[in-house]
Amino acid sequence: MSHIDFFNKYFPTAHYLEMSHVGVDVSSSAVHVSELLRTSKGLKLRFCSEEKLDAPILSNESLISNKNLITILKKIQKKYNLKFVEVSIPEEKAYLFTIEVEDGSKEEIRTRIEMHLEENVPISIDDAVFDYHRIKKNENTGMQFLAVSVVPSIVINEYIELFESCGMFPISFLIENQALSRAIIKRGDRENYLVVNVGSKSTVLSVVNDETVQFTSTVSLGSEDFTNAIMKAASLDQDQAVSLKYEKGFSRDKENEVVSNALIGTSNILIEEIKKIFVYWNSLNTSKGLEGVITELQDNNSAFNNGGVKKILIAGREAGIIGFRDFLAISLKTPVEIANVWTNILSFENDIPEISMKESLGYGISLGLALLKDQ
Repeated sequence: MSHIDFFNKYFPTAHYLEMSHVGVDVSSSAVHVSELLRTSKGLKLRFCSEEKLDAPILSNESLISNKNLITILKKIQKKYNLKFVEVSIPEEKAYLFTIEVEDGSKEEIRTRIEMHLEENVPISIDDAVFDYHRIKKNENTGMQFLAVSVVPSIVINEYIELFESCGMFPISFLIENQALSRAIIKRGDRENYLVVNVGSKSTVLSVVNDETVQFTSTVSLGSEDFTNAIMKAASLDQDQAVSLKYEKGFSRDKENEVVSNALIGTSNILIEEIKKIFVYWNSLNTSKGLEGVITELQDNNSAFNNGGVKKILIAGREAGIIGFRDFLAISLKTPVEIANVWTNILSFENDIPEISMKESLGYGISLGLALLKDQ
């Protein structure tokens, strides 16, 4: 099968857009699934559901040999009578880069990307499946700026085999934070945002500009690390630590000092990683280059530049930790908001979803996938 045939089979076409299908997000600890319906009043949530795994999926684990995952997917398929699905691909299994090529037809652009693919990712063209998104065109030079997503074909084939064995057929694939950004960045908003998506074992940092994810970085720190820090500092069991994490969070009252200090200490690791993203992104948007920006910061410790990021959006269940948003805003001197997963779906003036805002924080990726047929 040629690359174009492969792409056409497993990425959206006009024919598939009329089919009823849902977004399925398989994370390391749970499966989230969401379906949206188009009504005369706009989009409406048909359902969203979470199924937690008995044990976390390991990064090098074969999905098709994970009996618990297969059982859960079959349960979901049967419960909701699912057939066609949009599926997320974990950030760590994919590659993203930006490139400028001469503008042209879809086929011409794909050919030009293929010529430069192996310069940008550590896999051969024969072993890769890729998609691209047009960001903007330089009218003076005729060059087109693109964001390119690349996934090893072995990964795509594994997901196809997994879902088809459970009675579902993948219509398209999207990298996790690309799906998330579709849900939380308002259509038409071309500003710079940094999306901080906190998962169970890791956090993915993504710069979104012109409605497109243009850079991602994964930090090996997630919700489990917040919980473990509280357990260790306060000598609590896991259930107690989780309860305090969400009930008290970063609150600085005397009774919560041990918990808040544990969270602050863990979060400081994340703060430093975000600052590195700011430095890198700022270097791309100035004539000083990376070394110049670093030198400037070293010469003047008070000179903090967030690279033109308008706002930080935090996603995932940890975004709901009391005081987390404020801690990030103060530490990074940048406005921070908890991501609204309903931004492009519904207005609370016309419809109120059946799940709480706190609950919805975990459904950003699956809802972004479910939006594919409407974008």
